[in-house]
Amino acid sequence: MGAFWDNAEVVRRSVAAKLRAGGEQKLAARLEHCGEVVGYVRCGNCGASHPATKRCNLRWCPQCAWRITAERCARVSAWAATCTQPKHVVLTARNSDAPEPRKLGKAFAKLRRQKPFRWERGCRTIETTNEGRGWHVHLHALVDVRWIEPGELARRWGMLVGQEFAIVKVKDARLTDYLAELVKYACKPAQLASWSPEEAVTFIRACEGVRLFSTWGDLRGYQPPPKAQAICECGASVWEFEPLGLSEAIDRALSQAWR
Repeated sequence: MGAFWDNAEVVRRSVAAKLRAGGEQKLAARLEHCGEVVGYVRCGNCGASHPATKRCNLRWCPQCAWRITAERCARVSAWAATCTQPKHVVLTARNSDAPEPRKLGKAFAKLRRQKPFRWERGCRTIETTNEGRGWHVHLHALVDVRWIEPGELARRWGMLVGQEFAIVKVKDARLTDYLAELVKYACKPAQLASWSPEEAVTFIRACEGVRLFSTWGDLRGYQPPPKAQAICECGASVWEFEPLGLSEAIDRALSQAWR
């Protein structure tokens, strides 16, 4: 776990530097301060404590994305267990000079309402990559339906994204390997860190106000069973938050500034 956090810290700072260089000062500052200790959570019985950290909750932050993904996994997997014929649908579009996740999301909303599909329940996520051959925006969806004709799907989807034909895939989702695709990051943080400042800012601005993960039907309000409350080693489950004292906060701020 230590190696993961060390690598995540490097990626987070790299992405923040790209954003700052591209003129996104506020987003860069949120990333830079993510993970800072803001206080301690103490057991109300024995006094044992662990640090409480600040979260930026940005979709491309490596230290927040894993938590967002884990929460989605719990929600989607619990809902998928109620499906009788879950299908994992992959929809692609040709590479372009600019990322357009909003366009793909609107096209999918039209597709799932069309005959012969009429997908009444499910979720979808939009992912963006760029490996030097233009922006590749594609979509993964989980729908509960008995049958999808791949040829008709490719034709209808192609029309919606301005192509004669599009590459699509339909997979049986009764296994669990579909979850990794369905709830993955909007963009892998490590890849974002490898882009130029201009590319990083272009991607982030294209995603502003866009729901990259979306649900519909009975999944929209579906919540998995609540998590069990954290229990201290002493057996107690009552916790108290204690913010940092002023002197400690100043010391931490100075140490961060001199990194």
